[in-house]
Amino acid sequence: IHEWCTYPISLPHKEIADGSLSVIHNITSEGTRFGSGEIFSNVLELCKLERMFLRGGVADNGTRIISEKYLAQMTARQVDRKDGGWHGLGIHHRNYGSHTCYGHTGWLSAYRTNMFVCPDKGCGVVLMLNTNRDKIRDEMLATIFDMV
Repeated sequence: IHEWCTYPISLPHKEIADGSLSVIHNITSEGTRFGSGEIFSNVLELCKLERMFLRGGVADNGTRIISEKYLAQMTARQVDRKDGGWHGLGIHHRNYGSHTCYGHTGWLSAYRTNMFVCPDKGCGVVLMLNTNRDKIRDEMLATIFDMV
């Protein structure tokens, strides 16, 4: 079991100075240092959240979860980012290819979860990655949103 659990493909990776990847063997809990409080979810639940955003705050069962007014506040530009994107209230806005998308990210060590909705395409994407390389995430999201 030890060999299986420490096999490099299943462990997170980080990019080191020379551009190569290094396996992270010592996984520590960083959630207690941040406001995330180590909230965990899964792809199916995050997809429900994306569908709720695409329906203007209404859940799969027709229940209004977020008012249209609050959703508009959440997704409105609040703070500009250095990379050209911006933050709403708990929401990040980014451009992926020619598409403006919004969502949220989370991480623990080198594991990343990314949930982004692209309203002009009427879809969303959830990525769960074991790398801390945001460039990989950005390239994957741009490619996916261009394909739909």
